[in-house]
Amino acid sequence: NLSVYTGGIGIKPTKKSSIEILYHYYRQNEPASFIRDSQIDKDPNGRDKEIGHEVDVVFGVKVHKNIKFSLALGYFRPGETFENDADDAKFINAELKISF
Repeated sequence: NLSVYTGGIGIKPTKKSSIEILYHYYRQNEPASFIRDSQIDKDPNGRDKEIGHEVDVVFGVKVHKNIKFSLALGYFRPGETFENDADDAKFINAELKISF
C-alpha cells in the first residue's frame, strides 16, 4: 500500500569518489491508519495519502581496490497524513564495505 517515487542526480568529482542527491516522495495508495514494517513512530490519520518527502545526500569513495566507504545524510518531512503532531526526521549512516 505504499508508492515511492524517487529521482536523483549524481556527479563524480574524482575517479574514485561520487556525490548523489536523491529525492523520495512517499504516498499510500489507499489511506490507512498504519504503515507496515516502518521505522516511523507516528501512525497515519487514515484519511490522507501523503506520507512525506525525503532528501538524501550520499558521498562515496573507493579507498582501495577492495574497500569502499559511503556516508549518507537524510532529511524526512512528514506529509498530510501525520497532521501537525509529527516532527521532521534526520539521519546519518556510514558504511564501510570490504570485499575479498
